Amino acid sequence: MGYLNNAGLSYLFGKLKTIFAPISHGHGGATQSEAGFMSAADKKKLDGIAEGANKYSLPTATSSVLGGVKTGANITNNSGVLSVTADNVKNALGYTPPEQDTNTWRPVVNNLTSSATDQSLAANQGKILNESKAAMIVLTNENLNDVVTPGFYSSGGGNSVTNKPSNVDHFGLIVIHRASGNYYTQIIYGDSAAYRRHCANGTWGGWVQDKLTDTDTWRGIQNNLTSDSTTDSLSAAQGKALKTLVDGKAAMGHTHTWDSVTGKPSTFTPSSHTHGVIKNLSVSGTTITYTKDDNTTGTITTQDTNTTYGTFKGATTSEAGSTGLVIAPVAGNANRYLRSDGTWAVPPDTNTTYGVFAKATADAAGSTGLVPAPAKGQQTYYLRGDGTWAVPANTWRGIQDNLTSGSTTDSLSANQGKVLKGLIDGKAASGHTHNYAGSSSAGGAATSANKVNNALTINLNGTSQGAWDGSSAKSISITAASVGATSVTISRW
Repeated sequence: MGYLNNAGLSYLFGKLKTIFAPISHGHGGATQSEAGFMSAADKKKLDGIAEGANKYSLPTATSSVLGGVKTGANITNNSGVLSVTADNVKNALGYTPPEQDTNTWRPVVNNLTSSATDQSLAANQGKILNESKAAMIVLTNENLNDVVTPGFYSSGGGNSVTNKPSNVDHFGLIVIHRASGNYYTQIIYGDSAAYRRHCANGTWGGWVQDKLTDTDTWRGIQNNLTSDSTTDSLSAAQGKALKTLVDGKAAMGHTHTWDSVTGKPSTFTPSSHTHGVIKNLSVSGTTITYTKDDNTTGTITTQDTNTTYGTFKGATTSEAGSTGLVIAPVAGNANRYLRSDGTWAVPPDTNTTYGVFAKATADAAGSTGLVPAPAKGQQTYYLRGDGTWAVPANTWRGIQDNLTSGSTTDSLSANQGKVLKGLIDGKAASGHTHNYAGSSSAGGAATSANKVNNALTINLNGTSQGAWDGSSAKSISITAASVGATSVTISRW
């Protein structure tokens, strides 16, 4: 093992001095540009940074997450400062807005009675209008007598809604409150017709079909001239019969010749004739005696003028009463009536209280009682079995005055019946027959024919073979010699 001498130690010490700082050296505080000692506060900050914090990735900003955003169109980004210029707004709108706002403030009216044309309606009034509008309500099994809330209703096919028109299935309904109190109108729309009814003070009338122009009602038809009905019509056929009767009558101003008068007397009273007269009257008691101009007399008995009568005698179970003065009623008998037994008495039946008339239903009969009072305006209504006042259903049918209509709901006019009768009169009976041509009788088998009016003369090679008029059979033999030929060929056509 060797040892360093002084020279070696001096060399080593020099080298150490270049590597290590002297004991007396010092350090300044660290800066962003110079190394130095770290302060306790900086050390604390460093200790608070999580491991890997320098690997942070900025997320995209959303409505709930903070993050980075990109500058969109029509936004000016000047070194991270975002702003919107006038040019940005013009580009975004696509036009140049006015330099000055021309809109002016409008007062707000919070009612539905104002007629102002330069004021706005309050949102509250819009809410009121929305809440007061009629809602569309679907009905399934309701009683229409209870549907009185104004609005619009509908019901699909196969529903069990009651008190609707008898021939209506699915429908639309409008309910109107006509006035304060229980006054309503219901209008119902079916497939091919509309009906309405009114509720007057809580009582519903019957359904009446709406007719825009047709106010006629069906009348029964009497096809005779003996009926005394004041509600039925006379048939067109009877009108025709009356026309025939009228045509056979003389005009109102017609005259007759003396010779055409029948049943006239052969002699007449002379112009100087006189009539008997009464020339004298005499009265004795109840007898009047008259004398005529020929001095004959007669008598007339007048009414008994005796004003003295006996007392009225009442009837009994075994004996009839007699005519006479009735006995005077005593004080307190003002509400009594004279009985046939001669006494003043109160009629035994004093009950004037009756139950209410009970309507009939499909399952139960009604009962006797007071009928409901008809409402104002129902003077032309009739009481139905269901207890309502209603106008009878209109069954009037339209009339087609032609023979070309295919309608299955209209009637044929009497005039067209007359036209058809004329057409039928011109037709043959189903069992008719026809005569043979020229025959005077009809029927039989066509075994023979009458002769023709002009006979046919047949000549062969200039030689007459006789005439044929169809009255008998005739045969003609055609040979070559008969026609002056050596041979004959006959072809069928």
